[in-house]
Amino acid sequence: MSFTDLRQFIDFLEDEDRLEHVAEADWDLEIGGLTELMIRQDDPKALLFDDIPGHESGQRILTNTDITPLQWTAAMGFEPTDSKREAVIQLRDHSVSKEDMVEPTTVNDGPILENIHRDDEIDITQFPAPVWHEKDGGQYIGTADVVLTRDPNTGRVNAGTYRVKVHGPDALTVYISLGKDGKIIENKYI
Repeated sequence: MSFTDLRQFIDFLEDEDRLEHVAEADWDLEIGGLTELMIRQDDPKALLFDDIPGHESGQRILTNTDITPLQWTAAMGFEPTDSKREAVIQLRDHSVSKEDMVEPTTVNDGPILENIHRDDEIDITQFPAPVWHEKDGGQYIGTADVVLTRDPNTGRVNAGTYRVKVHGPDALTVYISLGKDGKIIENKYI
């Protein structure tokens, strides 16, 4: 099973009764708290937050997408299963080679191009970015994300999960721990 976009994955979660809709949760600790509470449930589900105060309807946040074997295997493009054992076997048996890589395709239109903002139009604060935990230093738009960095010497691309904090309409910082590939690449640009 594979999805061509996030909307298809959301539909899958809906069809499998693996999604809860939450309206009007505040970005300041409520979204993070509800996300954490759902993880602790016996039958956890993904959460789709909408109508977040201070943001337009449709500016949504999706959390807990991979907290059960079924959700994780589907998200990874494997055969969906509720079995932890089967999920591990699928991961073990999965290998990626250069032959499996798909070259990017440049297109003139498509969903990815529905909303384009440039220069002074850029405003990261239009997107809801939660304060996830009580001692967080601010709003994080990237937590369970993928940050791509390219090594300036080799051209190698690294995909890592790093925290991305909002500092203003056009300012973000990325926290990458020492020793991580992203930090090694970052230091090559300094």
